[in-house]
Amino acid sequence: MNKVLQINGIEILGKFHQAMNSINCEYWLAFGTLLGAIRDKKLISFDTDIDVGVLSNNDFDQIDTALRKFGFEKVRRIEIFTKGNCSERGFELTYTQNGVLIDIFVFDQISGTNHIYTHTCLWNNTHFRYLSTVLRVTVPFEGTTMYTFQNILVCIPKNYKEYLQSYYGVNYETPDPHWEPTMSNSVEVVLDAIGILDEYKGV
Repeated sequence: MNKVLQINGIEILGKFHQAMNSINCEYWLAFGTLLGAIRDKKLISFDTDIDVGVLSNNDFDQIDTALRKFGFEKVRRIEIFTKGNCSERGFELTYTQNGVLIDIFVFDQISGTNHIYTHTCLWNNTHFRYLSTVLRVTVPFEGTTMYTFQNILVCIPKNYKEYLQSYYGVNYETPDPHWEPTMSNSVEVVLDAIGILDEYKGV
């Protein structure tokens, strides 16, 4: 259990919402944070950070300025690099405040569909900076709506049920202690891709 997340997480999530709202930037709760908000009505006890999503067409310099104004520090960036015939591109950002980490997953729209995709990496290397297993996650997305989560306002996907079912399966409301991302039907391993971790400070 991440005690700092459990103690400070909701407050920090509220500040993140205020920062994004100050620049009219659409975001939404993603992955385990969305699952906890909908299924458990709280942050999941074994989570280690807060997960949010944004679309790739945002101004990330503007996002960085807004988050810093609200007391956040950028601590790392994971960039996806490829070789051979692979053309995958993407990145993930992490900010922190009061010991709470917020992972920002950057999603791209799949043209002509209501689906978006992002990348994440498995932390399975002895050389910590190079993350050799890159996963592509594809989920349905129909915009966002406001949601009250433990007395704060946050944004979640309008189609959150379909979104969660796509990633966690139709039984997402039943906790599964053995669930892993690679078990998801919405996840594919990206061949010939590697994640490169750049840290901005020790965390």
